Amino acid sequence: MKRVEILALALLTIIFAACNNTESTTPAKTDYTIAGDSIATAAQIALISELTTAMNEGGTIKAISFCNENAQHIKAELSEKYNCTIQRISEKYRNPKDQPESPKDKKVLRAFSAAHRSGNPLAPKLVAENNEVIYYKPIMVAMPTCLKCHGSKATDIDAATQEIIDAKYPNDLATGYKLGDFRGAWKITFNK
Repeated sequence: MKRVEILALALLTIIFAACNNTESTTPAKTDYTIAGDSIATAAQIALISELTTAMNEGGTIKAISFCNENAQHIKAELSEKYNCTIQRISEKYRNPKDQPESPKDKKVLRAFSAAHRSGNPLAPKLVAENNEVIYYKPIMVAMPTCLKCHGSKATDIDAATQEIIDAKYPNDLATGYKLGDFRGAWKITFNK
């Protein structure tokens, strides 16, 4: 085996152990960070992959319908697979199910937003309270394609796309972004 393959296998073993820990002992902070990052990345890849397929099949109209009908289901399936709760949260949410649930969520989102406005790099945050550990990972507007549904209504989102957004999400707050903007966070909740 090549050295890179051995290192990848070792990393996957650590992640698997952290994600599937059923013992009563609490994994170290590093284990939660590694597992949280791995799970957030897996969720992001799953959603982007499916979303890209939908866009290729029917443009932004199909992509919005896909998100409306499937995003919550994909997160629920992955939550079950990884034995945690996977959410996307944002103060500028499209789906009301993605709004921050607690003052802690709002505090983390506002800290990410303030750091971004100051030009500081955004680093994931781990919060341990009561019987749970929560991993927050910033979500950025990373691709120009994102702007077709989340950009400026005047310049990025075409009229037909805006019409379907308005129909499916009448209280949408998730527009007006530019490339590189902070959009929200993955929230991965582990039970201790």
